[in-house]
Amino acid sequence: MIGVWLAAVAGAQDPGAQGFDAHGLQLSAFDGDARDPIAVDRPATMTQGRYWAAGLFEFADRTLVFRQTQPDGSTEDLKLLDNVVGLDLSAGAVVYDGVQVGFSWPLYLAYSSSGIGQGAAVGDLRLQALTSVLRPSEDDPVELGFGAYLDAPTGLETSFLGQAGVAGGLKSAVTCSLEKLTLGGDLGLHFNPKVDLDNLSGADDLRLGLAAGFLAAETTGIGLEMRLAAPLASNDHAGSATPAEALLTTRHKTDGGGFVTGALGTALSGGAGAANWRLLVGGGFGTPSGPPKDTDADGFIDKLDACVSEPESVNQYRDDDGCPDLLGTLAIRADYRGKRAVGAQLEANDGVNPPSKHLLGPGDWQILTPPGSAWTVSASLGPCLTGRGASSVSEGRTEVVIALEPTLQSGVSVDVSMADGRPVPNATFAWVPESTGCVPDGTTTVDAAGHVEQAVGVGSHTWTVNAPGYAVVQEALVAVAGQSMPIKVVLVPTRVNVTTGAIEILETVKFETGKAILKVESNGLLDEIAATLRSRPDILLVEIGGHTDDQGADAANVTLSQNRANAVRDYLVAKGITASRLTSMGYGEAKPIAPNRMESGRALNRRVEFQIVKRIPAGG
Repeated sequence: MIGVWLAAVAGAQDPGAQGFDAHGLQLSAFDGDARDPIAVDRPATMTQGRYWAAGLFEFADRTLVFRQTQPDGSTEDLKLLDNVVGLDLSAGAVVYDGVQVGFSWPLYLAYSSSGIGQGAAVGDLRLQALTSVLRPSEDDPVELGFGAYLDAPTGLETSFLGQAGVAGGLKSAVTCSLEKLTLGGDLGLHFNPKVDLDNLSGADDLRLGLAAGFLAAETTGIGLEMRLAAPLASNDHAGSATPAEALLTTRHKTDGGGFVTGALGTALSGGAGAANWRLLVGGGFGTPSGPPKDTDADGFIDKLDACVSEPESVNQYRDDDGCPDLLGTLAIRADYRGKRAVGAQLEANDGVNPPSKHLLGPGDWQILTPPGSAWTVSASLGPCLTGRGASSVSEGRTEVVIALEPTLQSGVSVDVSMADGRPVPNATFAWVPESTGCVPDGTTTVDAAGHVEQAVGVGSHTWTVNAPGYAVVQEALVAVAGQSMPIKVVLVPTRVNVTTGAIEILETVKFETGKAILKVESNGLLDEIAATLRSRPDILLVEIGGHTDDQGADAANVTLSQNRANAVRDYLVAKGITASRLTSMGYGEAKPIAPNRMESGRALNRRVEFQIVKRIPAGG
C-alpha cells in the first residue's frame, strides 16, 4: 500500500503522541526559468538582486497511514494524516552573486487525522541557503552548488505536521542547462530529531532529488522530478524504508516576473511523506524578465536582428543589420633571416586613426579593418634591425611580411699582434651577441697581416680575440654612426688553459698569509680567467676549489679554504661573470697534490683549482 508504515509488532504504542513531519514537501527556489523544479534545488542563475515569492495550494491524499495487526491476525489501516489541504509558501533572494537565501513554510487549511477532520495549522519553517561554486560557460553548461537548510519546529507535533525538535541538512546540487532541456539533481544528508514511534523513528536519512525540465515554449516549461529519502538506521519492514514520490510539473512565466505553477504527484514507494497522490496549483512573482530579448547583446533586439546569435561589429562598416561584418584582416609578421622575429616592435598606421603599436609575439598580429583601407607598417627588433611595408586591405585576409635588415652605420678596423709587432697566426675575432643584428655572427680569422674589418650597428658592443697559447682579450667599444674605429690588440702568453674538465692556471692565486684576502698581484690572473669564461659560453658551471696544507687544525683549514674560494668567486662575479656559473667549495687539507713534509710541497698544496662541472656538449 502506498504511504504505509508497518507496525513492528502487534499492540504497538499509540502513534499519535509523537512529533514527526509527515507532510513531505518543501518548495525549492525559483530563479526565473520556466523549467525550474518545484522541490529539487537547482543552482542556476544566481545574480545579485534576483528574488522570488510563491504560494502553491495543495491537496495531498494519505501521506501517513499506520497498519496495525489485530490479535486475530487481521490488519487495520489507520489514516494518521490524510486529505491535507494547505498553502505552501516560499520566498528568497540572491544576496551576493552566487549566494541565494530563502525560506519555505507550509500552512495547513484543513486535514484529517485518524478519520477526524481538523482545522488550520502550520508546518515547520525551513530556512535555506545555496551557493554556486561552478558557473557554466559556453563550452561547459554544468553548474554545481552546495547548500544547507534548517527546519524550525513550528509545526503541530501531535498531528504529524512538525518535528519534535530542530532538524536540518546539507546538500549538493548540480544542473546542466542545454538549449531547451535542463537536467539536474540534489543529494544531501538530513538530520532528524530522535523520536521513538515503532519503526517510524525519525532517523537521519540520505535525500536524493532528480529533475528534468523542457522548454515547451519561450515562457512555458514542463518538468518531471523525483524525491527519495533513505533512512540511515536499519529498518526490516519492507515498504517503509525509502519513501519516494514523483511530480509532473508545468510553469508559465510572464515578462513582468509573474508566474503560475501546477503539479501532479504520486508515491513511488511506501513511507511517511510519500502521498498517495498530490495536487499543487498556484503562482507567484520574481525578477522581471527585463527588456526585449537580445540574445547576442549587440543592441539589436532579436526581432530586428538579422543575426540573432552573432553580435554586430560596430566599425563604421555595415553597422545597421545586427550581423558581424566581413571585414578585411591585415595579418602582419616580422621575419629575420627567414625566421619569425619574436619580440619585434610593430607600428601600423592607416592615415586615419592614431598609429597602433604592438609587441609581436609568437603569432601574427592581425588588424580587422574596413576593406579598402591603406596601411603602412614598420617593425624593429632591438637597436639595429628594422623594416617597412605597406598594403591595401581587401575583404578576407591580406598578409604583410616585414623582412628585418641590420642597420649597420659604423665599422671597426682590427689589428692583432704580439708584443714585438709580429702578427699572431690563427687569431680569431668575435663579437659577444648582446643585441640581435647589431654585430656579425660567429668568429672571423684575421688575415696574414693580423687584420680584419667589419661593419657594426650603432651602440655598445663587446669583442673578443682568441689565439692558441695567448691570453683571451675582451673589451667593449661604443660604435658611432658614420665612423670607423681602429682596434689595436697586443696578445701576451696565456696563464690560463681550458681542458676537457678544468680551467688550468699556470700561476698560483695568492692570498695574504692565513687570510682570505686576495693579493693585488693575482688580479691579472683572475682577470684572464674572467675573460676566458666570458669568451666560453659553452662552460655552464665551474667549481672553485680552495685547498690548504696540513698546518693548523683541520676545521680551521676547511674554513680558510672555503673563505678563499668564496673570495675568488666574488672577484669573478664583480668582473661580470654570472653568479649561477660559479660555485665554491673548501676542501682544507683533504686533497694534497704533494707531500706536506717540506715547505715546497706545502706551497703546492696551498692552491685554488677551477673544475668544469657542466658544459654544453660539442655540437649541442
